[in-house]
Amino acid sequence: MSTRKKPRGAEWEAFVEEWYINNHEGKLALAKRYDITYDTAKHFISESGATRKQVREELPTGKVAQEEAIKEVLALTPRAKLYFSAFDIEATGLKADFSVLLSAVIKPYGQEPTVFRADDYPNWAEGKRGDDFSICRAIAQELAQHAVIFTHYGTGYDIKYLRQR
Repeated sequence: MSTRKKPRGAEWEAFVEEWYINNHEGKLALAKRYDITYDTAKHFISESGATRKQVREELPTGKVAQEEAIKEVLALTPRAKLYFSAFDIEATGLKADFSVLLSAVIKPYGQEPTVFRADDYPNWAEGKRGDDFSICRAIAQELAQHAVIFTHYGTGYDIKYLRQR
């Protein structure tokens, strides 16, 4: 690659716009077309502080139009299967070493929830209610199948509790 100078004027504006609409492969092709390296193109963009001109469409006005727009957005499905889920547990206390896991729910996007109940496991019926190993293992195995997990206070309680058990 040679040391071509940075585009100017309208050519620069077109370069910036094309940079922002392309994926990585497109950016590589753009740099090659201008006879510069990808890193040089990236440097041009970052050094100039150039941002993409955002075309703002008129937002729908009126409550009915806004509700229709919201329904339309919510009806969209992700392009990739991310398997993201909501997750929550309930236990007899806040400390994993002095409480018992009672139940948990994992609700994957667009699917029915999976409910885990301690009283569905053999230890509960046998009177060993403090032994929640089976339910904890089942929950952990199910969670491992989901790429993204949403919780209310998961990092402070749910995930910590499950790991400690």
